[in-house]
Amino acid sequence: FAQQPSMTATTQIPYSNLTTIPIHVIVNTDPLQQMKDFVKSFNGNPTDDVTKWLDSIIHYFDIAQISGEKETLYFQYAPAFLKEYAYKWWTDQKHFIFSWSTFKQALMTQFAEKNEYLIEQQFDQRKQQLNEPVI
Repeated sequence: FAQQPSMTATTQIPYSNLTTIPIHVIVNTDPLQQMKDFVKSFNGNPTDDVTKWLDSIIHYFDIAQISGEKETLYFQYAPAFLKEYAYKWWTDQKHFIFSWSTFKQALMTQFAEKNEYLIEQQFDQRKQQLNEPVI
């Protein structure tokens, strides 16, 4: 069996003239694992903000140093962060969506309208508080 290369490197950094401290550097080259520390899952609940979630995908790849065409990377990795209702939606739709732009548009159509409805509903049910002035 071929031995896999180690993902851990040890470096000696001089602390003073008398001693050195070993530093263990873990190199993680899996973009999906790196993203999990940065991008939250999107569940598709009415309180989830689909626009902010999509922006977090774009923002991650703007700052990550991963080679490849950006929109291809967005489309390749974003579905891994869909959970619950959003994941169910994706399993029903993935055979019809082949690019980031269609993914983004379909996701916005499915989930953004629910957020707008929730905001409108909350506004309609809001009551003026005693300490709030009339504008």
